[in-house]
Amino acid sequence: MTGLRIFSIRGIPVWVSPWFFLLGGLYVHQLGWRQGLLFTLCVSVSILVHELGHAFVAQRYHLSPQVLLHGLGGLCAHERAERDRHDALIIFAGPFAGLLLGAVVLGVDFGLRVGGITPNESLAQAFDFMIYINILWSLVNLLPMWPLDGGRLFRLGLLQVVRPLWAERVTHAVSIAVLGAGAVFGFANDMMFLGFIALYFLHQNLRVIMGEAPGDIVRPKNPRVKAMLADTRAAYEAGDYALALRLGHRLREESYLPEKAVRSVFALIGVSTARLGRHAEALPYLQRAEVNADVVEATIECLHMLDRDAELEMLLRSKAFELLPAVRRAEILDVVRPEDDA
Repeated sequence: MTGLRIFSIRGIPVWVSPWFFLLGGLYVHQLGWRQGLLFTLCVSVSILVHELGHAFVAQRYHLSPQVLLHGLGGLCAHERAERDRHDALIIFAGPFAGLLLGAVVLGVDFGLRVGGITPNESLAQAFDFMIYINILWSLVNLLPMWPLDGGRLFRLGLLQVVRPLWAERVTHAVSIAVLGAGAVFGFANDMMFLGFIALYFLHQNLRVIMGEAPGDIVRPKNPRVKAMLADTRAAYEAGDYALALRLGHRLREESYLPEKAVRSVFALIGVSTARLGRHAEALPYLQRAEVNADVVEATIECLHMLDRDAELEMLLRSKAFELLPAVRRAEILDVVRPEDDA
């Protein structure tokens, strides 16, 4: 990320580009100091909420998201998702967060007025700005215009029914038509900023169609994953944890691993590492693994050996602990809670 890192939210770094301040200056120039600063504040909060919507879902899939506020709005950068479904959820989460924020502000405004409370001029204007930005802009953002969220969702939908080449061509052709209409509408209604933004994105789509710029990458598949995962699992089931660990780490280095395979690999690596007595090393792998009985038992062993009693107690009280057979649960409790038998 290029810019100034201003803070982090739930481990997600947030950066701001110097060009973002230029955007605020444009609003102040158009609206005057008071309204311009208020609109800039509302835009900043709205963009941040939108990008964090993307980021929180990307974080759910362990994709290391980062947020950048820049001159054209915002960007959530993250590692490549392994499935189209994950991409779709990440993309949709941004406008959904904006629509949710707009609905909350609308509800608060309505509730105050029904209760006989009239907001002062600044607060009333802030409500209007937040509703306009988060509802209207979010709906516009969902139109089929690449590279906005709606265009990316449109492309992902086309990929499910037509070949990638046609999906790309239709996506950019439709985007050019919609953006062309947006540019005409903007200039005809003296909305110069909208008009120029529409022309900028239209030019990007033209460059992709003409082969002068890359579009979105089609997710390839790795044909080696299935066989390598089977070999790793076979070594694990044979009790050769050292071999399972080597094969698992080799598999981790492969590109284009599906998310399900990633979680399976972390389970095999994590449990194998714990069985070899390397508990501090095993725990981070187990925390990223699919949840099964072996993973739960290995996690209990690691937490117990590392004296992380608070986390261990939470796990013993969780539904995950119930994945183990009742006899095995009793045996574990005899070890980790010997005082219960005293």
